[in-house]
Amino acid sequence: MNITKNNQKIEYKKNFLTSVIFQIRFSTIELDNVKLKEFQNLIKEGFPIMDELKPRFIPFSDNEVEKDLIKSMFPNLSESKAWNFFNKNKSKKILFDKNSLTLELNKYINFEEFFKEIALLIDGLFKIFP
Repeated sequence: MNITKNNQKIEYKKNFLTSVIFQIRFSTIELDNVKLKEFQNLIKEGFPIMDELKPRFIPFSDNEVEKDLIKSMFPNLSESKAWNFFNKNKSKKILFDKNSLTLELNKYINFEEFFKEIALLIDGLFKIFP
């Protein structure tokens, strides 16, 4: 890890940050296949691996009537999808769903590198959803 002090870089032997997360939340957006593909093309150099997360319904009860009631109260519960994008060694991950975009780095180097990734995501988001 590098820190600048009096225009000199200070490098720690061991980085004290192991995982850093950035998340931006927004009102619900339509994530159709065309927009998702556009986003993937914008970030594919740094995040070439895409994985669709399938929604899962976890029942609170074994009672079929209660399950049906919950499904009728929340009809979109099983339709909510999300996508993960990873770099080649999976040390960087993006989680993209209809309400948020999350960046997670498991090998934090410094803020400048982290900010470059954030800027890439925000620029991509605004190009696709102006």
